Amino acid sequence: MVLRSTTWLKCAGAMGRRLVARVCASAHAPQRSDRAFHHVIRPALAKASSLLIAATIGLVALTPATAQQATSASPLYGPPLMADLHRQIMWGETWFGARFDADGYALYSGATVAPFSDIASPGLRLRATGGRTRYTYEGLRFINGANRQLAFEANGSFADALLGYQGRYGPLTWKLFAGYSYVVHETAPFDVTHPLATPQHGAKVVAEAWLNLPAARWLAIDLEAATIENAAALSIRLGQKVRPTLSFGLEAGGYLTRSGRGGRLALFARYAREWGEVSVAVGAAGEVSDTLEVDDVAPYVGLSVLTRF
Repeated sequence: MVLRSTTWLKCAGAMGRRLVARVCASAHAPQRSDRAFHHVIRPALAKASSLLIAATIGLVALTPATAQQATSASPLYGPPLMADLHRQIMWGETWFGARFDADGYALYSGATVAPFSDIASPGLRLRATGGRTRYTYEGLRFINGANRQLAFEANGSFADALLGYQGRYGPLTWKLFAGYSYVVHETAPFDVTHPLATPQHGAKVVAEAWLNLPAARWLAIDLEAATIENAAALSIRLGQKVRPTLSFGLEAGGYLTRSGRGGRLALFARYAREWGEVSVAVGAAGEVSDTLEVDDVAPYVGLSVLTRF
């Protein structure tokens, strides 16, 4: 582009000098003997016209290159690569997942939207989640004047509406959410002692962090707490990238409520691309007694799929 612009400048200068020479020769032919005109005025006009035409043509010639360079170097748009353009139009993500153990299963889904930025950039976030769970349990109930061991089947539903913010500090990406939560568990037969047998409403907070570590490792921590049942849950994943899109690692998690506590330990595999990710975890889960002993240990399987749009 520099060579092309220099050629335009040289051609423009020659055109300007020829044009002014012809105009001056035709308009002032009778005054050719005027030395002041020939040696002062006409050279000045020729030079000025040359500069004017050169500047005009040079500006036109340089405009496309300048615009392209500005777009390429702009921190707002980034390099004009297909991956970055694809990332810029992604303003949300949705996911669904399932967890299975010996007592039952849980199905969940949700969506997060970035109303004023792309989903990878810092900014405001809107999130909605919901799900269903089914599990069985046993308990003593006083019936007809005697305590009896009964088996119950519970079907639970939950929904959350959260407002949050996503930020970034070096290799750390963090999210904070707060909002409304709804939970209800229907039991058969009806268990009047179940704390969630009637619909419950409350507040919920969620904190998420992703940290890129050296040697292609990463750490993900999710923490949530709710006023319903004073519930809290923690999930930690430590992953190792064996390829840019494939990770393996260790997953640990636990929950705590007024009525019980439990945990899980599993190995996971995660496949991630620009459009989203798929994760599978296999391990063991169990309940923790008041004496911190692990009971009812059983196989655990988790599956989650996330897509960006």
